[in-house]
Amino acid sequence: MTREHYPQRNEAEGTTIQIFNLIAGALGLVPHTQVRVVHKLSRHPEIMQKIREKLLKTDNTFRLDDSPRYNCRKNKYLIFESAVRETIRLHPAVSFSLSREVPPSGCQLHQYHIPPGYNVGMASYHVNYDEG
Repeated sequence: MTREHYPQRNEAEGTTIQIFNLIAGALGLVPHTQVRVVHKLSRHPEIMQKIREKLLKTDNTFRLDDSPRYNCRKNKYLIFESAVRETIRLHPAVSFSLSREVPPSGCQLHQYHIPPGYNVGMASYHVNYDEG
């Protein structure tokens, strides 16, 4: 059963837009994370130096099977993996809107009145983000 996304009850349009947004969002997943990792590391040169030193010892071989998920050995790139995971935690590339329909009484947000029946949403990550 498809949710009704707009006051005009155009379910096909609402579903198409949401699917397009998911597809478009997935296209930027890897570049977004790469840019954020570089940005975060540039603000912490001491960690960037540790990662650089560790990667220089790899003889230019960065293999997937060196990760502990694929074997029982110790992770050779622990500091690098930690930096990537922390970046993804702080800046997820894909977030989903938590959409709700405005109730029959409408909704007042500060100086804005939202009429009943409209579909509104919020990005859960941005609302719940805590820099501490």
